[in-house]
Amino acid sequence: MKTVREKPHRLKRIRYQGLVSVAFTVCLEQRAPLFLRADTVDLFVEYLKCACEEANVHAVYCFMPEHVHTISIGQSDGSDALRWIENFKHMTGWWLKTHRPNIRWQKGFWDRITRSTHEEAHCAWYLVNNPVRRGLVETWDDYPFTGSIGFDLKEYLTDLLPFT
Repeated sequence: MKTVREKPHRLKRIRYQGLVSVAFTVCLEQRAPLFLRADTVDLFVEYLKCACEEANVHAVYCFMPEHVHTISIGQSDGSDALRWIENFKHMTGWWLKTHRPNIRWQKGFWDRITRSTHEEAHCAWYLVNNPVRRGLVETWDDYPFTGSIGFDLKEYLTDLLPFT
């Protein structure tokens, strides 16, 4: 197996704070297919909700079988998207360790801070269409493991359509 060299996170923490939108992708090691059943995904969505409350963010999510796409949307100057994803990984990492010890999150994550509504629209539509590209469903809203926390997802996407 190829060794992956760890590197520190590339941006300062302050960049993730406030009224910012950040797209994150978090993967399971060895591409372990964990998110196949509604009861598992529902549990992880509850952890996302807890992390949202603690970090004062709203979120969009899509649980693919072996990874999770999310967008964190800051709600105030005190919002903290980086703390949000770190808390989510910490809480769910503990659950994995105690309930599925053979499955772990990969270290780190992929992220993208959106600098415009156009970028946010691109990330949001990419996120919801991931199951379509993978051939799991015909349309994004047929996929049961896509949703939002804090707002109506269909309304959000409709508002972003002019920017796509």
